[in-house]
Amino acid sequence: MFSQPIYHFLPLHRIHIRYSSSSTRWIARKQSDRFTKQAARQNYRARSTYKLIELDLKYKIIKKGNVAIDCGAAPGGWSQYIAERVFGEIDSQKDCNEKQRRTAKSKIDVQFDEEEVTEEKNDFSKQQDVQNGLVIAVDLCPIEPISGVNVIQGDITEHKTIDKIKALLGNRKANAIFSDMAPNFSGKHLVDHMQSMDLCEAALSLAQETLGPGGTFLCKFLMGENDKELRTKLERKFRKVLYKKPEASRKESSEGYFVCLMYSSDAE
Repeated sequence: MFSQPIYHFLPLHRIHIRYSSSSTRWIARKQSDRFTKQAARQNYRARSTYKLIELDLKYKIIKKGNVAIDCGAAPGGWSQYIAERVFGEIDSQKDCNEKQRRTAKSKIDVQFDEEEVTEEKNDFSKQQDVQNGLVIAVDLCPIEPISGVNVIQGDITEHKTIDKIKALLGNRKANAIFSDMAPNFSGKHLVDHMQSMDLCEAALSLAQETLGPGGTFLCKFLMGENDKELRTKLERKFRKVLYKKPEASRKESSEGYFVCLMYSSDAE
């Protein structure tokens, strides 16, 4: 007679998922971060949207009816906000942004009152006049559809992607080009910095082909030994180039943004 097989089961209450200390800190930071909470309440896809909001409130970059190109757009938070501005804000979003403008201090220290935010933010179901404006979002990664936004999955360093952008533009020129692109981080700052510079150069190359006179160029970069060289190059093409680190950028991050205003294709 054969004996019955014996199975040993680990009681469920004894199973614990162990996280590394760095993962635990990341989870805790994400759960407590006010910009992450705010993005969830306003239905933005990423906390990084508030970097753009702060810069737009300060420099009035995006206007209704503009033509805008968002590079490195995934998951789409910046494109959501750009589309709201280009096609006209809904009332609840407009009220929220007006409140932010009133509370902005001289250094554009934008404050958000979480208690007054409703779940109606970003209800983008209203009809949009897409004929007056154009928003193009480009990224290597797929982007879930955003109302009013033309999504291109591609590499802006490749001619075929640039051709798709130009096809959407037709005879028009962009009023603003945004680049929130970042490299795949290697953990070596110098390598990441150099790759970041390459991405900025690619976005600038796109701007030189598609940005209209007086246009705005906004690009993220990782600080390092070559960012001064990039700034010098930008200053040859734009009447004003400013360095900014928005409040929503994490303090420990080496990222910064160049806000480049009043493009001139004839400048040297």
